[in-house]
Amino acid sequence: MLAAALVAAACTTGCGGSDDPADSGLPSRSEPTASTSTAPATETTPAAATQPVMPDTATQPGRAGVRAFVAYYIALENYASDTGDVAPLRDHSHPECGGCADLIVFYREWYDRGGWFKGAHREIVGFDRVVRASQPHDMHVRLHGRTANGTFRERRGTEVKRARGEAFDLLIWLVRADEGWRVSRLDTP
Repeated sequence: MLAAALVAAACTTGCGGSDDPADSGLPSRSEPTASTSTAPATETTPAAATQPVMPDTATQPGRAGVRAFVAYYIALENYASDTGDVAPLRDHSHPECGGCADLIVFYREWYDRGGWFKGAHREIVGFDRVVRASQPHDMHVRLHGRTANGTFRERRGTEVKRARGEAFDLLIWLVRADEGWRVSRLDTP
């Protein structure tokens, strides 16, 4: 159930934006985000986490760079799941990526209402396709992944529930920026 909600949040709008170029589609930096928890994890609090560091390979052009960046982006999603801190996801998402914006809003709102996740991390099982994409994207990735078992609380004061792990497929489009890659679209096959 939880994995399906995460996939739906990440992929409901794919790539899209408004007609107003000033409206990037991503939540603004001035909107509040939950801070990283420093307390140990218990059944009533989220797990503490350290923000992942981008490997040098993830900034490089080519298929190896794309694979490394996508693995880093998934690690950032796991970090957002653990902490509610969505700033790193925003920093590595293209402003017109609707699926990215949905994912950012999902985690921010979940933590704002006192919910949290523990475990249930996504991991990449394998890359099915890493190829050049047509404009406005530069690369297209299809990957197979697995979400681990975990626990979550939907909002402050509710009971802790178990999340059952499951397999997922994800389509990711990327654009090349001066500093490396950015996700420009998230979707499901």
